[in-house]
Order: sequence, then structure tokens, then C-alpha cells
Amino acid sequence: MSWTQNLQKRSHAMSHMLLRYDRWLRNPKKIQPYWPIRALPRHASKEFIFIVEAIVATPMRALEEVNRIQRKYQRLGFRIVGGNRATTGMVRVEGRKLRLAEAVRDYSDDDYITVYRRLERGWTVEQALGMEKPDPRWHMPKQKLRKQRERERYELRS
Repeated sequence: MSWTQNLQKRSHAMSHMLLRYDRWLRNPKKIQPYWPIRALPRHASKEFIFIVEAIVATPMRALEEVNRIQRKYQRLGFRIVGGNRATTGMVRVEGRKLRLAEAVRDYSDDDYITVYRRLERGWTVEQALGMEKPDPRWHMPKQKLRKQRERERYELRS
């Protein structure tokens, strides 16, 4: 369950992910699967159904609707897969706590997905937004710290 402000882009990304996984099932040696939603069970595309449950006007109303629909499906016996992709993550920038999308809009010239993936790789918020230079890739101690931050962040989500 999630909400999006760009259904076309979200559906395209999901279909790309599932079709690539289907190709990997047929030929695991040639194609690397792309599975960005770690908590989502890995199944072939034919086992997924996507339904637009509601169209609402504001993000706050969207989150309320997501919660309502989740409760509905839980009562019907479905398991809700948790994960960071359901809503925009929160970050702290210059002492302000805000949504990642707002931080990208206010503090960065980069795309949202670029900043999001940098954070996934263990960059600090300031580095991901371009406010500080990133650690050099070849600097092994700093690379270990980055990977440790990524592992800790993933453990907190699970």
C-alpha cells in the first residue's frame, strides 16, 4: 500500500522491476534482477495485482486513505508488506526535520531518486543533497563507514 503523485511513473517503475525479474527467472546467468523494495516478496509478475483504490487531493489525506485501506485488507487476511517506499522518508537538514522530497526541493539541484539512492548507499543527508562533498570512492575506511551506515539504516527499517 502506498500513495504516489505520479501514477504513470510509479506503474512504469514497478512493471520494469517485475518484467526484469521475469527475465532473470528464465535466464539467471545473464540478467541482474532489479528489486528496489527489499521487503516485497520476490514472485513472478503474474502473481501481482495492482489496484487504484482511491484518488485524493492532498498528501495528508492520501496517508489517511492508505491507513484505512491497509486496515481493510488486514481484516480480509492479507499481509501488509512494510517498507520505506510506502511514504517519503524524513530527514534532518540544518536542524529542520522534513520530508525527503521537501529537502530535495529546498536544498538540492539533483533529482529525488538520485538523492534517495545516495542515502541508500550510506551517504550522509548533506552529502546526498550536494551540500557537502561525498567521501572518495577509493577511500577504504570512509567506504566501510558508509556501508556500515547503510546496514544500520536497513536494520532500522526492517
